[in-house]
Amino acid sequence: MIFKFRAKKKMLKKERKIRAIIWSVLIVLAIFIVLAIVTMSYGIYKLDWRSSFIDKILRVVPLPVAAVNGNFISYPDYLITLQAAERFYEKQKEMNFPGIPSQEEIKKMVRDRLIEDILIKKMASQYNVSVTSQDIENKTNEIIQNKGSQADLEKFLKDYYNLSLAQYKEFFIEPNLYYSKTNEAIMDDEAINGQAKKKIQEALSRLRNGEKFEDIAKQYSEDAKVGDNASQENFLRGELPKEIEDQLFSMKEGESTDVVEMSDSFQILKLVKKDEEKGVLTLQKIVVKIKTIDDLLKIEKEKAQIKIYAD
Repeated sequence: MIFKFRAKKKMLKKERKIRAIIWSVLIVLAIFIVLAIVTMSYGIYKLDWRSSFIDKILRVVPLPVAAVNGNFISYPDYLITLQAAERFYEKQKEMNFPGIPSQEEIKKMVRDRLIEDILIKKMASQYNVSVTSQDIENKTNEIIQNKGSQADLEKFLKDYYNLSLAQYKEFFIEPNLYYSKTNEAIMDDEAINGQAKKKIQEALSRLRNGEKFEDIAKQYSEDAKVGDNASQENFLRGELPKEIEDQLFSMKEGESTDVVEMSDSFQILKLVKKDEEKGVLTLQKIVVKIKTIDDLLKIEKEKAQIKIYAD
């Protein structure tokens, strides 16, 4: 009996020793992991470490770059967008373009854009705006058609942005569609732009009733250039939206359009002169400013709780 008790006591002592060793190993391992994460975080955030090894680590530990109202922007997403911007400006530098932003300015531009993408999606949900996979495919096919072929587009993306087509869809086409579709919804929002619509329709009604374009422009236009010759502007082919440009080239000199929607205003355009050979349009404008997604985005950004982790 005594021998059994001693054997049992010895076994318990051995088990306690093994547990103590296991806990010691686990504590050391935990400390090592914490130190590794802290070191890696410092290297990535402060020293801009980049390598294939870091990329693999970030797939497992997706460190945040920023948080917007509790929604995190992951470092891998930031890095893809940042490298695309860096490649673009490298190409600009090779072609001796002036005003190339610094590395810190590029980082801030990329971070700000990703923050705005989150805020735009929030605004989109408020207007019941969605972007479907078919929307993305349609826009992709439109771009492919403009580039000539999918191979041409993929080469362009690789050369100028270091992006695959799939990355281009995810990080550029989809956000841009959210931006444009939400902007259209805001422009059509009566509560926001109802008065501007009423104002431009009144101007159009008076124009159709025979009043002089210049007189109506003086009263209604919010453009900085209002008057007779001072309000004339020249536009080269390609500077205006294509459907508006095609309409203007098909019109007679002296005729005016109905209300057209521009990116930041409702406008009525009068064709003063056209030179089809040189591709030049001389126009007068009645401009009524409207609130756009950019105006509301500034407000949303001020209200948002934004935390920046990587400078």
